[in-house]
Amino acid sequence: MEADVHIPTLIERFMENTDETERWVTVHEIRTYFGLDKTVSQAITGFLHRCYARTDRAFPYPVVRIEKSSLEEVPHPRAVNRYLIVKGLAGLKNITICKTGRADEYNRDVFTDFDAIDHFDRVLHRKRAAKKLQK
Repeated sequence: MEADVHIPTLIERFMENTDETERWVTVHEIRTYFGLDKTVSQAITGFLHRCYARTDRAFPYPVVRIEKSSLEEVPHPRAVNRYLIVKGLAGLKNITICKTGRADEYNRDVFTDFDAIDHFDRVLHRKRAAKKLQK
């Protein structure tokens, strides 16, 4: 059965069955809920990370935050990721995009470091100009 698992369907069923619009979840929790073994863990983790990066904007349950938490289990404490899944944000953009002309046509919805620095420089320039006008 493990090879036929469709992760997006599992996540949707999990969120619909819990009747919550926002929920912290771990891969272990999803696996135990559906009775899956450890071989599916990497697929679930990969899908949740793609949801966080918003590569699948049509999926109705995006991951909006990932946090590392530690489990103080004896004898092997370890760190695990937990994911904040929110219902109903499909189709929304994560951030406002600054169009600088640096990105090609394919990647123009990507907010790069250059875009962030360019935006920051424009804000500083406006503040400096406003200060000069006040003097």
